[in-house]
Amino acid sequence: MRNSPSRLVSIVIPSTGRETLARAISGVRTQTISNQLEIIVVFDVPFSELHPEAVAAAEGADLVRYTSGRMGASEARNIGVESASSPWIAFLDDDDFWLPRKLEVQLEVARQMGVEGLVPIVGCRLNILYRNDSQKRIDAVPNRLISPSQRIDEYLFSRRRPGAGRASFLTSTILAPTDLCRSVKWDSNLARHQDWDWLLRAAGQPKVAFAQAAESLVDYTLGSVGSISATSDWMSSFTWAVENRSLLTKRSFADFMCAQTLRYAFSARDFGGAKKILKEIWANKCIPSFGPIVIGAAGILSRRNIQRVMIRVR
Repeated sequence: MRNSPSRLVSIVIPSTGRETLARAISGVRTQTISNQLEIIVVFDVPFSELHPEAVAAAEGADLVRYTSGRMGASEARNIGVESASSPWIAFLDDDDFWLPRKLEVQLEVARQMGVEGLVPIVGCRLNILYRNDSQKRIDAVPNRLISPSQRIDEYLFSRRRPGAGRASFLTSTILAPTDLCRSVKWDSNLARHQDWDWLLRAAGQPKVAFAQAAESLVDYTLGSVGSISATSDWMSSFTWAVENRSLLTKRSFADFMCAQTLRYAFSARDFGGAKKILKEIWANKCIPSFGPIVIGAAGILSRRNIQRVMIRVR
């Protein structure tokens, strides 16, 4: 049943019915402003294919919607945004968890930005939890928060440093005005980088500015089943960067191509792909920074070894 239209924040949770959905919803229900929230779960699988536990978990939501089936998380988010009745949208993946003050803290940051006439997109620090090893976790990342008036592409990609503490602005941390979320839809055609793509396109809207709460307010799960980030598809990253070159500075483009695309090509042992990427970097006429070069070269290592290095390097 839909809540009262006086709700302050609508939380959009795309889900494939993972067992972690109930925990994600419980993190919303224990927010300090829980009586001002609307939870919208959007299943990306037909009802007939959902496990009974997922159906039971969704009873904790105020509204349940469905895509036409396996359309992807981006389309599920768009459906959730269109269904929202609150002035603010917060996105949450079904394998992540919010700490109790997450929305309270972010709304205060957003209020302060609004006083300055800005359209705020607010993130926060998070804790990284490893799905396959409960003993591993990295708290309070990223190390460096985005600066006022800093370009989002420069923050995310330029001079990116190795290690888990590098710059990030992940989906489950995002709070933004509903009007902005309806104006800038998530691209359902993308196989990866959906959050970066949305952030870069949102940055092109008038008065949009970014901020991150200094507190660590989200538990982010790394290595969930079905995660696209666990694959080495360099071509989709390459295509995305080339097609969105206008949204990136030369420095951001060079560093992204090195740290993301080249790393994926090395990881896949596709040295023909690595050659293609290096030619594109050369044509860009901007030498990548040292950190992205190190990250790109690390693709030669196995994913497990890369994660070990990330844990040791903050």
